[in-house]
Amino acid sequence: MSSLRIEPEEPVKENRCESCGGTTRLLHGYVYEDEYAHGIYFLEWCDGDHPRRAAFITIGLGAFGEGTDASDRSAFGVEWREDGMALTEKPPMDRPDLLGEFLPRELALTVPNIDKLWHALDHVVVDDPRAVAVGDWLLAKAEKPKR
Repeated sequence: MSSLRIEPEEPVKENRCESCGGTTRLLHGYVYEDEYAHGIYFLEWCDGDHPRRAAFITIGLGAFGEGTDASDRSAFGVEWREDGMALTEKPPMDRPDLLGEFLPRELALTVPNIDKLWHALDHVVVDDPRAVAVGDWLLAKAEKPKR
């Protein structure tokens, strides 16, 4: 069985949300499978006044490194709310092309081994302390996750 490791990357970028005036934050990190580059994730959320708290994850999984390109991986969008996660039909954010071809929800559900996506996301939200803070905020355990 393979092992996954998450490597958070600094910094957390902050901008003013154009729709509510709050602060939009964007963080990213890397996924390693058996110490080989296997993914990049971006997590974005806004702490402003929106109807429901939500965070959005864009993750690219597949082969990374020398001799690979975007065609070697796939990108997925996930909406994360207090009641769980769901695949999205559109990319949650403008994503770098290096993440791979974006797969909308219906197509993503047909991918063999889709469980690898959920396994990677489990590691992101448990092993990246900044994502843990976002999860606490989504559950209203904390006011505003910063870094």
